[in-house]
Amino acid sequence: MVAQIRFGVVAHPQYTWMASETADVTNRSGKIGFNGGLILEKYFAENYALMSGITISVQGGKLSYEDTLHYVVNDAQVRILPETKLDYSLQYVQIPLGLKLKSNEIGYTTFFANLGFTAGINIKARLKDSEKQIQDENISEEIKLFDLGYHFGGGIEYSLGGNTSILAGITFVNGFVDVTGRNEDKISLKNISLRMGILF
Repeated sequence: MVAQIRFGVVAHPQYTWMASETADVTNRSGKIGFNGGLILEKYFAENYALMSGITISVQGGKLSYEDTLHYVVNDAQVRILPETKLDYSLQYVQIPLGLKLKSNEIGYTTFFANLGFTAGINIKARLKDSEKQIQDENISEEIKLFDLGYHFGGGIEYSLGGNTSILAGITFVNGFVDVTGRNEDKISLKNISLRMGILF
């Protein structure tokens, strides 16, 4: 019988990128990031649970714009020419909320699927550009405070005895709100992660 409430620790190496819905912004490449923290599972039936938690997620991506951009760095305005590659490094406190569907145990192994929403609060935003006019500078005022996306994924759990188990899986998070302060375009965050952790 599964415990009604389970706590866990997870670590997610992840590949992240920034996607644009406008033609004048180009995704140049993604970045390797990391997401880790605590999760909570509240079972309301044998094989179904509500999932939440709190994690710190490091993500970002590289973009170029067809327009000339202006950033204020150290009280001075910096002019970024079109097609300059901009490298964003962003950090969020994330709170997922979703549903977990779990199979019956086969030997010591169970399979699960999860889906839901992930809300994020930006706590750090840094930028550097390929022309070295901006070198790892704080741009928190250019990044919106809140992010929101949906997630889905799946994986396996292996029981270590009692309520303790290790887990491994894969999760995709698709952000659907604009994370930048520019009104001319919509830039959203995406990531795919390898999920590893332990549940108690």
